[in-house]
Order: sequence, then C-alpha cells, then structure tokens
Amino acid sequence: MALISGKWVKLEQKGNTPEARSSHAVIVVGQKAYVFGGEYTPRVLVDNHVHVFDIQSLTWSVADATGDIPPPRVGVTMAVVGGMIYVFGGRDKEHVELNELYSFNTCTKKWTLLSFGGAGPPNRSYHFTASDDHRVYIFGGCGVAARLNDLWAFDVRDHK
Repeated sequence: MALISGKWVKLEQKGNTPEARSSHAVIVVGQKAYVFGGEYTPRVLVDNHVHVFDIQSLTWSVADATGDIPPPRVGVTMAVVGGMIYVFGGRDKEHVELNELYSFNTCTKKWTLLSFGGAGPPNRSYHFTASDDHRVYIFGGCGVAARLNDLWAFDVRDHK
C-alpha cells in the first residue's frame, strides 16, 4: 500500500471564536468556512448563528443574518451550490428530527426557508449531504423511528 505523507497544522484563530461544540456542520465557500448548529453538551443546543472563518486572515466573525433564520439544531448538514449554502434537517431542542431545507446567501447573509412543493424527504438528522453544480443530495441518517437508506435530490434551479 502506498502512503502519501502530509501534516496537520493547527491554525491560529482570531476574532469571535465559536464556543466548543459537536454535531454541527461546516462548509467552505471561497476563502471562508461557515459553521452552523451543534451542541455544547448532549442535548444542550448551541445558538443559531452562522460563524464565519476567513481562511486568509484567520479571523472569526458572526454573520449579521436576516430572513427565515432556522432555529438551533444538532445533526444538521450543509451543502453549497454557486455560493449558496443549503442546510437540511437535524434535530431541534425537543429532539425531533426535521426535514426543513433552508438556503443561506453568503453575499447578502439572508436565510430563506425553501418549499418542497408538497413532497419531500422524511424528517432526519445525522445524514450525509453533498452537491453538484445545481443539486443538493441527502442520503440516510437517523429518521423518526429508524436509520434510513434513501437518497433524495433537490434541484435548486426549480426554486423560484
């Protein structure tokens, strides 16, 4: 087996560093990393702020978000399509799995709750999310009563 070598580098962090958390989501768009959701300790949810890490300046900030700001949640996932972050599912403070899909515009800092047009994936948390140039995909996760193995796609071009 061929091994590729490399090394981890712990980054210096400046600014308004988010508190320690788990079960959150992180995604990189351009030169910024976005953090949303999670819990401080089991079943103690963090805030619903979008924490932004500028990779070049190594500085944290909190986005001054507007719009349909999602409530705090754990087990949430994010994907990015064309500079828009899509956040799906997770669990709320009552430990209920959710099936809401939100978009976050990284330029305007505006949240939008998207509609599925009457049909969509069952509620879930701790699932996998990915994207291509115009779709957000979700697979599996923890459903209301069992683990899931279904695959769903949401074409962001259909959203008006």
